Amino acid sequence: MYAAFVLFWSTLVAGDIVQDLFDAHNVARKHYGIPEFACLDSQLNTLSQGHADYEVSLGALNHDGFDARCLGVSNRVLCGENTLFDYVDDGSAMTESWMASPPHRLNILNANYTHAGFGVKQSSTTGKWFATALFASANPHKEASCVQSAAEAVVGTSIATTKHHHHHHHHKTHPPSTLQRALRTTE
Repeated sequence: MYAAFVLFWSTLVAGDIVQDLFDAHNVARKHYGIPEFACLDSQLNTLSQGHADYEVSLGALNHDGFDARCLGVSNRVLCGENTLFDYVDDGSAMTESWMASPPHRLNILNANYTHAGFGVKQSSTTGKWFATALFASANPHKEASCVQSAAEAVVGTSIATTKHHHHHHHHKTHPPSTLQRALRTTE
């Protein structure tokens, strides 16, 4: 019973973190004059969650399978990814960590990315939260699967607060020409 409660509680907290990540990313984009992400995309959430689960199973950050995740985003043209682990279960603090790193900040502030998805999972052995953010541009010929649009989001976070904590992160951006060639050969 206790294990079921812990799993249930962890799932509830993870859902809140995903929402906080979406909101905090949009606050950051707005702060820098970049249009907010048009939508929190369920397909990107699923792909991000799968990768966060995988990282927890390894106990390490990586971008294994990034090309496959990008190709799996059937209604997108460009994509990028940030990963992170932290001991804090706070989407705003995670976003601040990524924003403090120039390569991660570039992914977050890339105006070509119009959709975002997030996955988070806490390691039961270390207590670390692993987070994956997947960003993509819209393909005008296909419809996205928005969980929530930016207009529906209630943004109550601020990037002005600085929290000091231990974190590690990685980023990867798929070069547009490579991904576009790959998409053309798989469609």
